Amino acid sequence: MNRIDTLSNLMSDLVREAVRGVMREEFQERPQVQPRLLDAKQAGRYIGRPEAMVRKLARAGKLPVSSSDTRLLFDRHDLDRFIEREKDSRRSGHAS
Repeated sequence: MNRIDTLSNLMSDLVREAVRGVMREEFQERPQVQPRLLDAKQAGRYIGRPEAMVRKLARAGKLPVSSSDTRLLFDRHDLDRFIEREKDSRRSGHAS
């Protein structure tokens, strides 16, 4: 093999590895964007309660609601605060 062939093969290998690296980065699984507002069913899954219980808690004013047209929407931050309140009330022996 002459020098030109050797250089050509070396260049091909370098380009191939560079393309592989770019392709790996480009097609790596990217984290999905999680919506901040959840419907009642999603909120129930998030807090570990049935959808009907989420609606009941919302009607009772124990769970803040953001409405969108006819849908009840629940903010993840409010759901996180609800979970913390529930944990605190259980610790103190006053489960709600």
